[in-house]
Amino acid sequence: MKFIIDTDPGTDDAVAILIALAHFSDEEFLAITTVAGNVTVDIGTKNALRLLEHTNRNNIPVYKGEAKPLYRELTTAEWVHGSDGLNGVDFPNPSKNEESSDAVSYITNLLINSDEKITICVLGPMTNIGKVLSQDPKLSSNIEQIIFMGGGAGFGNTTPVAEFNFFVDPEAVNIVLNSGVKLIMMGLDVTHQAIATKTRLEDILETKTVTG
Repeated sequence: MKFIIDTDPGTDDAVAILIALAHFSDEEFLAITTVAGNVTVDIGTKNALRLLEHTNRNNIPVYKGEAKPLYRELTTAEWVHGSDGLNGVDFPNPSKNEESSDAVSYITNLLINSDEKITICVLGPMTNIGKVLSQDPKLSSNIEQIIFMGGGAGFGNTTPVAEFNFFVDPEAVNIVLNSGVKLIMMGLDVTHQAIATKTRLEDILETKTVTG
């Protein structure tokens, strides 16, 4: 499987990225694309680079994505993630910059030129993917699947019924959900079962790896 992570890190996304880095090689984990959501896209891009610096995986490229939703103003969540997006966690400053190409162009070219279908893991708002598919709907046939964190069954975390990622850019969500691509949803009701308990954190620390 070849995949990219589209993300707005964010403390929760940072954990997900670290787990992916621990389990997948550079041949599988092709790139990180960033998007505005939990924090601005500039802060999220720096955080992605900081995570790669921390884990000595700087060879994975980072592409900065959209700075605001498709048709509305940006809502962020610094009240959850802190002004730096990582609640003050002391990851090193990056020694490299993001790539010169933007995320939408990178994803588009990747889907056009790849010799196999690509899996896209969306951890934040769907703005980048929605823009790619709105510009060229036929690219959906080059996507193996989209695994995404968004939505929920029975409750929300931004309004009583709206989950944050879907709330930020519902128009992009509409494009992606109606694209015909295979979708695997990890909703709020699922993620609330993956709690970072003291025991679980101790197990991670005992691995004594750069991701732990």
